[in-house]
Amino acid sequence: MNYPIQQSKPQYYPKIDSYTNEARDLDLSELRRKYPIGFKCCDNNYPPEKFSQFRAQHIKTCKHIKKVISPATQEFKENLGDSDSLLEAFEKKCRENRELKKLNLQKQLEIDKEKLDKDRILQRNIDLQEEIKELKTKNKQVKLKIREENLIDLLN
Repeated sequence: MNYPIQQSKPQYYPKIDSYTNEARDLDLSELRRKYPIGFKCCDNNYPPEKFSQFRAQHIKTCKHIKKVISPATQEFKENLGDSDSLLEAFEKKCRENRELKKLNLQKQLEIDKEKLDKDRILQRNIDLQEEIKELKTKNKQVKLKIREENLIDLLN
């Protein structure tokens, strides 16, 4: 038996009005275009055949305004910051991104420099350890020679 595949319906999200900078509900044609299989809003499923009911009844409820419209408006205003327009907010975000990229590059250069310093120190440490080994072996040989000479001196 072939059962129809149940698609998960997306969550409804209102549109931001660019003139008022506030969230507004989608009209019927926008709903049909954006949500062809329907959507969920305030824990209710709205298939395409119930879009008119959604527009006529649900969007006027306090629950919808409190759970959907107000948070969307608040989120938009927080993202907009102290900018007066979307263009200004966009330019501000671009400047912030450029500054962050500069900081990232500076930090990466510092990290690379630290890695080079670390590698130099490690190599110098290895060189010094080899020198110490050589000196120890020379020192042992010198001590042996001195003892041998001392023994010869003792015999004479």
